Amino acid sequence: MLRHLLTAAVAAALLGPGSTVTFAAAPSGPGSTSASASPTASTAVPLADQILIRYRKGTTSAARARVGQAHGLTRLHPSANGRTDLVVARGQSRSVALRQLAADPDIEAVSRNYQRHLADDPTGEPHFAKEWGLNNTGQSFQVGPNTVTGTAGVDIDGLQALGVGDGAGVTVAVVDDGVDFSHPDLAGHEWTNPGESGGGKETNDIDDDGNGLVDDVHGWDFCNNNNTLHDGSQDQHGTHVAGTIAASLNGVGTVGVAPGVKIMAVKFIDSIQGHCGTDDQAIAAIAEGER
Repeated sequence: MLRHLLTAAVAAALLGPGSTVTFAAAPSGPGSTSASASPTASTAVPLADQILIRYRKGTTSAARARVGQAHGLTRLHPSANGRTDLVVARGQSRSVALRQLAADPDIEAVSRNYQRHLADDPTGEPHFAKEWGLNNTGQSFQVGPNTVTGTAGVDIDGLQALGVGDGAGVTVAVVDDGVDFSHPDLAGHEWTNPGESGGGKETNDIDDDGNGLVDDVHGWDFCNNNNTLHDGSQDQHGTHVAGTIAASLNGVGTVGVAPGVKIMAVKFIDSIQGHCGTDDQAIAAIAEGER
């Protein structure tokens, strides 16, 4: 699923002007106020367990110590101005600790300690300027003999979304005609069925995962009842749709809405073969995509 990142505005509010948080080793004992340690030593405390606390203005050191004792906190590091602590709650889940700390009268704000990542930059893709659906700046296009000018801001905020996540960990089933995974913008985006891969399962002609489909490693063709997901010129629309979803950030062509996702190719229709595209094939294809 898309990775969750705390917005920069919230982070700034938690840390306060001029303050910094440096990771440090956890001192012994809940509520300890010691902060002398190596910046790399807190790697012993998983990032997912770390909590940032922003105290209310005027909160005394005694009040902060009370918070630590009351909630069983171990301080990892304070901020320079003393209003923010990086802590870990021992003996309870992070979610419980966050809920209890948020209700404490001496605490202004509390959050888990998120990690920042540089935003993916799609602007280097050769045709990104044409992808007005992702980022509409009011650019103009030639459509036949006519020049069409867009309306700035009428888009899906694709550029901003890539600053949050790229869809890594998500699989999207494309129920359409086939998908050409040899396309440079789709290579490496094929979903792999864990029940039909590894140890030669990919080509052993056995239905290893017991779903009635033999060697459905990256998807299935319900039109021809095989695992050939691309049949030459028959499969242009599914490839286009897959690219709209997941075309790579690779400096070639375009970029998809979520370039980190995997694509399960589920074919049931084409424009050539007369026996394809029936409702029963579509139902079977959708059922495979739901797995």
